[in-house]
Amino acid sequence: MKGMRKRALAVAIVLSLTGSLALIQPAHAVTLYDPKNNVASTPPMGWNSYNIFGGTFFPEQADCTLPSCIPLNEARIKATAEALISSGLRDKGYVYINLDDRWQDPRQPRAANGELRWDERRFPSGIPALASWLHDRGLKLGLYVLPNDRACGGEEGPTNKPNWPAGLPETGSMGHEYVDAQTFANWGVDYLKFDWCGVNEVNRGGQAGSVFKLWNQAIQASGRNMLVAASTWGWENEGTWGPSYAHTWRIDSDVYPQWSDILRTLDKGSTVALRSASGPTKGWNDFDTMQVGNPGLSEAENRTQFIMWAMENSPLILGNDLRNTTADLLKLIGNEEIIAVNQDSLGEQAWVASTSGSVQVWARSLLDGSKAVAVLNRGATSATTPIVFSDIFLGSEAGNVRSLLDHVNLGAYANRYTVTVAPHDTLVFKVSPVDSQSIEAESAQFAGGARAQTCPTCSGGKNAGYIGNGSGTASLTVSVPTAGTYGISVFFATADPRSLTLAANGQSVVAANLNSGSWTTLATYTVFLPLVAGSNQIVLSNPTGWAPDIDRLVIARSS
Repeated sequence: MKGMRKRALAVAIVLSLTGSLALIQPAHAVTLYDPKNNVASTPPMGWNSYNIFGGTFFPEQADCTLPSCIPLNEARIKATAEALISSGLRDKGYVYINLDDRWQDPRQPRAANGELRWDERRFPSGIPALASWLHDRGLKLGLYVLPNDRACGGEEGPTNKPNWPAGLPETGSMGHEYVDAQTFANWGVDYLKFDWCGVNEVNRGGQAGSVFKLWNQAIQASGRNMLVAASTWGWENEGTWGPSYAHTWRIDSDVYPQWSDILRTLDKGSTVALRSASGPTKGWNDFDTMQVGNPGLSEAENRTQFIMWAMENSPLILGNDLRNTTADLLKLIGNEEIIAVNQDSLGEQAWVASTSGSVQVWARSLLDGSKAVAVLNRGATSATTPIVFSDIFLGSEAGNVRSLLDHVNLGAYANRYTVTVAPHDTLVFKVSPVDSQSIEAESAQFAGGARAQTCPTCSGGKNAGYIGNGSGTASLTVSVPTAGTYGISVFFATADPRSLTLAANGQSVVAANLNSGSWTTLATYTVFLPLVAGSNQIVLSNPTGWAPDIDRLVIARSS
């Protein structure tokens, strides 16, 4: 069971921690036994049972032939694994199948030799057999672990134990760390999710670093490198110890399938302290199992959670019913370009590059020198905002823009790319720096009354005016190394709506209804024209009216 559920536990048990568990400040390494982070050099991807089979979010999934009507069992796990494979998601990186709480036997959690026992009513073949079955299919097994002495909740535990809530299972691992680590290793477990239940009852608040150091030592002794996922809910200053003793660490409380939880978690996880703690040689901020595809979220909200979890380098752990997944949802969670952002080996977590009203532009650097950019609309109405290239530190005036949702190259733009985003939705792009050339419009060959004029706000102190009205033209010479389609970004000024025709090599395009708001305010509009290798003449005109005043053109090859 995920943390923070059913925490009405009674009497505190006070334990003293020995000096051997003293908190040590972290080095830039992930776990004592995996210092180079080979286990999770990129954020882990997979599926967790809690949302669908944990009995809290969706009671309609209940199966009252099983204890407490909790539907977690071997048959459903195998069916989910088969769906992960048949859908193609396994081959896109989703390899962990993680069993959350209730896999243990609450009636007798430990055998005579002290080893944990699985619940045979749920897993008749046993956990080792399930691990082997998954490994044979190219998947990995994760298990839920309680590092303190008690569960978050549950039934069928002791009813007459002093100072113990009646019926609460004794499934905690406190005091059994070495035995349990060896048991998990012997079973073939690959991933351990540690839930912070019982922390207050055993007075371990603020002691997570010590607890996870001990587990590191126990796992190291087991001889099997298992992924450590610390679910400490943002209570334990995770950025200070997580990079030394865990591969991932939760940064906030549980995410329900509701919009406010998505925004709350994004805000909590985007602090400078947490961003700096995350990375390929450190580990990953865990924004929680995704609710994408579950009732309660709209299609737009599904997109937002998936895109933003990917941008933030959170583990991509699905929590929906993979046995019944729509084609549209599979297209989203299987989007290889968005997954590639999450798995990019540079490992930089996104930051907020700009905010305008309800819209945020988030950006992160990628290993190839490009930027991944997500535009998130937190509001209830559609909104338009620019991605300003200097805000995302693109490093060039022009950038080639690609939509990662639609897998479409949108062309080369100068200075910015403007988007409109629906409410609660997110769009995501890859912006790559591109060489460009800037040509001052006042350098043109003029005809028909068009001419250069003073412009104090323009790049060269002048612009080209009096273009159009049937006769005024400005002809600019541009030389490009290769033939192809080029983005031509026009920097202009006008106090009223005007149009501009650009023509080259027998083709033309009209930029209509241009309006910067005043004659001293510059705006940008991009068109696309084919250019030949070598010299090209670009002619600016307007056969039916006046054109805007033109400051300059920025020209870049579109990818």
